[in-house]
Amino acid sequence: MISAIGSDVGGILLDDLTTRTDGQTSPRDELVVVDPRLGRSPAEEILEGVLRHAVDAYEEKKVPFLAYLFAWAAFDQSYSAEELHLLLNLFDRVTYRGLSIVATVGQSGYQERLLDASMQRIRGSQSVQPSEQVVAELDALASSRLVGIRQEDGKVADIAGVYGGASFGSHDAKRAGLTPFGERFAVAFQLERVPDEDQRGTLWQLAGSNVPLGES
Repeated sequence: MISAIGSDVGGILLDDLTTRTDGQTSPRDELVVVDPRLGRSPAEEILEGVLRHAVDAYEEKKVPFLAYLFAWAAFDQSYSAEELHLLLNLFDRVTYRGLSIVATVGQSGYQERLLDASMQRIRGSQSVQPSEQVVAELDALASSRLVGIRQEDGKVADIAGVYGGASFGSHDAKRAGLTPFGERFAVAFQLERVPDEDQRGTLWQLAGSNVPLGES
């Protein structure tokens, strides 16, 4: 099982890294410089973290996104080694549905598509309220500072500081938005690669439907 997971991650990493280097993009140098105090480079440390987190991920659908993180971070200098470790630890606490929610909420036109899904589910509905389970998922993402409440000026605020309660049970799901940290999380793990059918299922769940992911 462990060797199979390592092989899967290695295969995805090789494909992504090959694609990027074929595009004449050079990997960042500072990740491969050996730290004399540790006897290894930050890249080795992060790769070990990716493999350990992949083994611990009981939701198999999450595993490819760990590989995407390493492949992306190898070229994007805006992510420090310290931030990558933080993202890996946070990744453990997010379910696959949580990843799909972050991907869906982060899409352009999310509010309009969610309203359309809600009005198809309940004719004429203008307010969107998902199930208690999905609200709990949103609240967990909010507590991790990945998701917040979108304000009239377009900025996304911490839900704890918004009038009306610190839970999405008290707010319309259309107001959900990615925080700046949530946007970096989504980019690092390449969450736009969550399959379209899972994002559609997530959209319906956010609209209050009980349809399972992948069956929308």
